[in-house]
Amino acid sequence: PAPRVCFLDLEIIGQQLLFGMMPSGVVDIPVMPVDDHAEAPFVQAPRFLEFVEYFQEDRFHCCYSIECLRCHMNTETAKILCELNNAFYRKHHASFSKTREAPWPGWRRCLEVVEGRFKQQDSEQDYRLGEGMTRFSVFDLACGNLRFETFLSAEFPEADISFYAVDNCEGLVPQTPVVQFQSLDILDILLKGLRLQDLITAPRCDLSVCFGFMHHVPLVSQREEILANLIAQTRSGGYVFASFWQFLNNEALASKAHATHERALKELGLENMRGDLGSNDLLLGWENKPGAYRYCHSFSESEIDELVGSIDGKATLVSRFVSDGRTNDLNSYLVLQVS
Repeated sequence: PAPRVCFLDLEIIGQQLLFGMMPSGVVDIPVMPVDDHAEAPFVQAPRFLEFVEYFQEDRFHCCYSIECLRCHMNTETAKILCELNNAFYRKHHASFSKTREAPWPGWRRCLEVVEGRFKQQDSEQDYRLGEGMTRFSVFDLACGNLRFETFLSAEFPEADISFYAVDNCEGLVPQTPVVQFQSLDILDILLKGLRLQDLITAPRCDLSVCFGFMHHVPLVSQREEILANLIAQTRSGGYVFASFWQFLNNEALASKAHATHERALKELGLENMRGDLGSNDLLLGWENKPGAYRYCHSFSESEIDELVGSIDGKATLVSRFVSDGRTNDLNSYLVLQVS
């Protein structure tokens, strides 16, 4: 394999790179020796870098504009992580659900953001969500134990809300006639290259949400597809709410996560996977139970920037904020209005 040169040691090859921004994380960017194109060492540069300007110096040169080179996890590793999570929720859904009963503060803030902006489907008049509207519909991707549905029903007791929900862990989902539930393994569908829109039976809704799920999505392309499908599942003028866990922002959680991750790799015999994982890809434990691990990704701000950029005119970013947890910053939220 080609040698790697640390980003902090660029003086070794006497080059300079100018970056438009310096997001966290690293990827390998090829640097070509001028006199020998057959051997290309690498330098590390920030992840999600859009363009690099290189000033030729000594005997190395680089493409003038290098399109974003993402640190891609391979598909086989993604499959293993998805299977690990599926096994975790099948076995521990009951204990997990008991810790997921209270609503998140970020949910109420999402509603506050769209207050006075939500429009009835057949009218240009603005309404507060659920107020003055005879009925509206909600699509929940990765619904879990339906606590968002419980929260929204309590917030708007007079509204006639049609709920449509999707999840692949049926043990988590309470049986209720109030919600039209579809059992669907979103990540397996995407790994097989199938279209979510072809398999989801719910109609386009006034509001689509996805909470507490994106951190289980291992591939960047999958995250972009999920966000695109949330938009496609929402009528024009409707809204999308999505959350992104940032547990590495918390020093105590980060320390525990890294310790658990190392233990999990050894215990599960996955040490050979270490090189396929990014610095924000970690295996977290559950209630200190042996073998109880799930894959989680802690999002950086630059990664969320990339996701916002991927919507490409399909929706408008209305609000972006952090909320939740004791420090009130463990989740980053996006509120989008569909074009």
